[in-house]
Amino acid sequence: MVRIRLNKTSLSGLVILGSNALPFVLAPARASALDVDGRGALAYFQAALLVIINVSILGARPAAYKHHLSGDSRFSVPYGGLVTSSLCVAFPVGAVCVALGYDYPRSVMIAIVICVAIAPLYTILQFELVDAQLRQLQKRIVMLVGVPSLVDVGVSSILLASGQYSLHAAIAVCIAVEAARIMLAMTFRLVDYIGSHGANFADGLLRDCWKLSVTNVAPTIVLNIDVIILGAVSTPQILGVYAVGKIGFTLALVVSNATEGAAVGALLHRRAAATVRPIVETAALTLLISVAGIIAVLLLFPSDFHEAAHILPMLAIAGLAYGVNRWLLIGLAAVSGRGATILSLANVAIALVCCLAVAQVAPDRVVLYAATYLAVQVLAVACTSAGLRSAWSNIEAKVPETSVV
Repeated sequence: MVRIRLNKTSLSGLVILGSNALPFVLAPARASALDVDGRGALAYFQAALLVIINVSILGARPAAYKHHLSGDSRFSVPYGGLVTSSLCVAFPVGAVCVALGYDYPRSVMIAIVICVAIAPLYTILQFELVDAQLRQLQKRIVMLVGVPSLVDVGVSSILLASGQYSLHAAIAVCIAVEAARIMLAMTFRLVDYIGSHGANFADGLLRDCWKLSVTNVAPTIVLNIDVIILGAVSTPQILGVYAVGKIGFTLALVVSNATEGAAVGALLHRRAAATVRPIVETAALTLLISVAGIIAVLLLFPSDFHEAAHILPMLAIAGLAYGVNRWLLIGLAAVSGRGATILSLANVAIALVCCLAVAQVAPDRVVLYAATYLAVQVLAVACTSAGLRSAWSNIEAKVPETSVV
């Protein structure tokens, strides 16, 4: 029985990885259709989209993990309060993204405003995804990841074949993909709500979302701050090259997402040894992504993007480090919310200072910029790992004292 379950989980992981990687098959054709300037503008929009979405969901994911860990696995979510809170933080973040990217096409600015409006609905996806991961609902996970990817590939292929793929069309596809993901999550959440006959609202869930928001928002800022800063300081051409290189980062992050459930579950129960296998599997696939990425950039992309081959392996390793650090932050937040908050803010400060300094001094040296971003991610893993070990040691040190009393 165990062997069958592991095989199903592994198969689901491969399906998730494949469905996430599928849109990147069209990356060379998209790059050719948009040229370097268009690819840079699209990269800025995608970075702004991710920042707005992840800031607006506050700490929904770590809060959901916390309530599942406490045994409160069947609860209703106070969406009214969450949506209101999300809009309060999404609006100023969207305004900053518009201000920094004011020189980009007007369609990019309009799309950012649309994202501000729909971003709060992403909270539903977070709760549904955590629930599916911890309950091992592999079919739901595959659908939440796979269906939007199929929408992306299908619509983009039609637009590319008809010669209608442009910056405006690419932005519309991005929004449609996220809308499909949200609608699926809302459907699953509705099914669970009907099945539970109206579960009670989780006590303190909204409070925990605010309390743990830093541990969710800060990594998102670190995830996209390199693109935002380079887009504001440098030219669309340079950002376009960097964006192609960051495909390696995204694919490595996809791999870590596929193994997040097992890794986070082990960390929440303080079983560090159980995280070795997910890390090794992710690292092996990251190496494969790096080699394949270099070949793909040199053979399939226009010559204007060939410099991306030098930075893709570095950014792929940075993606691996980012994924591992996110696991560690979730584990740390479960035992020491203050420690996770301090480390998250420190990671943001370091990434902001380092990326801004390099972008200002050498805005056209993408290799140096990528190396700096990699160093920031590796440093974050080291600091968070040390913080988690310290928190576990403190808990173990208190056990004898409690038993004596």
